[in-house]
This record gives sequence, C-alpha cells and structure tokens, in this order.
Amino acid sequence: MKRGYPLGSIITTIIEPNQESPKLYDIDSKSHPQDRAKLNSVLQRLSFRQIAIHSASETRWVAIQFAIVINTDWARYTKALEVIKKLHKEQAQEIKTYRLKLEHLQTLKDSAYKLRESIAQDRERAESLRIKMQDLEREIQDVESKIHFTEIKQKDLLKLQEQITEKSATRSALFAEKESRHGSLQDEIEDSDEELEEWRVKFDEKVAQQESQISKLERELNDLKETEKILNERIIQYITEISKLQTEADANELLKSERDSAIQKLFAKHNLGPLPSGPFSDEMALNCTSRLNARMVDLEKDLLDKKGCIRVESSRACQARNSSHELGLWLGSWLGELGKIKLESARLRLEPRLCSSKARFVQGWFETEA
Repeated sequence: MKRGYPLGSIITTIIEPNQESPKLYDIDSKSHPQDRAKLNSVLQRLSFRQIAIHSASETRWVAIQFAIVINTDWARYTKALEVIKKLHKEQAQEIKTYRLKLEHLQTLKDSAYKLRESIAQDRERAESLRIKMQDLEREIQDVESKIHFTEIKQKDLLKLQEQITEKSATRSALFAEKESRHGSLQDEIEDSDEELEEWRVKFDEKVAQQESQISKLERELNDLKETEKILNERIIQYITEISKLQTEADANELLKSERDSAIQKLFAKHNLGPLPSGPFSDEMALNCTSRLNARMVDLEKDLLDKKGCIRVESSRACQARNSSHELGLWLGSWLGELGKIKLESARLRLEPRLCSSKARFVQGWFETEA
C-alpha cells in the first residue's frame, strides 16, 4: 500500500464491494480477463463472513492482493466514492421534492373533498328550494283563485248594495206615501177591517222579508271584507317569502359559479382537457370532480411507487455504509498484522525471498483460477 493514504482516511472511505464495484473501477466485460478475475477473487475473499474461516497466511495474502488493487486504482476508487456521495445527496433532494409534492397533493385532496361536500349541499339546497317554490306556486294559485272568487263576491256585493240603496229609496218613498195617506185618513175608507188587516199583514211580511235580506247581505259583506283582509296579509307574506327564496337562489348561483371556476382552474393546472365556458350542470360538476379524484389517486400511486424506490435505494446505501464500517475495522486489524509480518521479515532478513515465493504462489493460484 502507498504511504500517502493514512489508515483513518482508508477506513472512512471504504464501501461495500458489490456488483457495482467492477464498473466503478472501470473494469467491465471488455477489460483484461486476468484483471477482472483478480479483482473478483480479492472481493470474494474480503467478505466479512469468510474472513473468520481463513488462516493467518491466507489473510495476509488477501491483504496483499487488496493493497495491490487499492494502490493501483486509488484515484478511480476515490472517484467512485464521490459518485456514491453525490447519489446520496441527489436522493435526499428527491425525497424532499416528493414530500413537497405529497403535501401539495394532500391540499388538492382536501380541496376536492370540500368541493364535493359543497356540491352535495348545493344540490340538497337547490332541491329544497325547488320543492318550496313548487309549494309556494300552488299556494299562490290558491290565493289567486280565492282573490278571483272574492272579486266576484265583491261585485255581487256591490250589486246588492245598489239594490239595498234602491230598496231603501223605495221604502222611503213608500213610508212618505204611507204618511201622506195616513194624513188623508180623514176621508172615510170604504174597505172593511178584514181587508185592511190583510193588507197590513202582507205589508209587514214584505217589510220583514226585505229587512232579513238586508241583514243577510250585510253579514256577507262583513265576511267578504274579513276574507279580503286575510288574503291580503297572506299575499304580503308570500311576496316576502318569494323575495327570500330569490335571494337564496342568487346566492346558490354565485356558489355554482365559484365551483365552476375552481373546477376549470384545477383542470387547467393538471392538464385534464378542455371544458366548456358556460355554467356546469350538477351532473357535469360531479363528473369533473370524479375525474379530479381519479387524477389525484394516480398521482398518489405514482408518488408511493417512487417513495418505494427511494426506500430501496436508501436501504442499499445504509447497508453499504454499515458494511464499509465493518470492512474498515477489519482493515485496521489487517494493517496491524501486516506490520508485524514486515517487522518479522526484516528481522530475519528474509523479506525478498518471502515476497518472491508469495508472488509465485499468487501467480500459480491465478493461473489455476483462470
């Protein structure tokens, strides 16, 4: 291993050797077969589970081979590490972006639910107002028929009043005639008492009949006046109720206009297709709301899929960090053991022969593997 890289820097920059490691070291299918076989062999022997079963000599061999690979392409290794760090940073930025999109979609979902509730309430209120208007129209027709009947009765009453006036004038004339005749009773009357009594009884009966008819007509006139007063009050009440209903209908039309504007904005924002410019019917508004809900469900599904991919990539990155930490610890122990080997070789003055024998052993092993 080169002396320009301290132990701490190596431990913190080691990552898990996986299937992407050959690509990051610029070793692919077009590279030399011997280089690729050497790297694969070293990476397989660096597995954490296999280290425990290797003997001391094989561990030293793996350390030497790993040092050869690291020292040969250390710049590529550093570049690969920077690529992984950049990937982590981009994934964190994507997670933040998707969270913002999720919050925006949640806001759209709440708006759609509120819009659906508002449409349902508007439909209920419109139906209630329609029923009330139908009831009021029936009542107005009844009142108009009663007013027409009252007008007819009033005309009849006027005729009766004219008749009463005529009869009163006739009565006054008859009374004056009676008085004049009573004044001229000095003359002898030739009629008998029975005839006079019969004439008096007939006259009294006729007067009583006329008075009874006058009383009846006066009672009918009073009843008609009272009925006219009640009907006028009800007409005023109905006019007030109609004004209130008209105000509520105008408010309902304003709410429908706001609903149509909100639907058009949402359709334009999410590119759901053109819409007519005129006012929407309740059925069309409900259809548009259903399309908005379907679009929102698709966006949520897409977001969940992307979040799942991000979780998988994050899990792989975490596993890579954990494995790199374990590999760094093992590398520290390996460097200590390598130092002991070098000290022992220097003390016995056998390091050149040891290296040549190990090189021959490694070459023979690679030839066997090839």
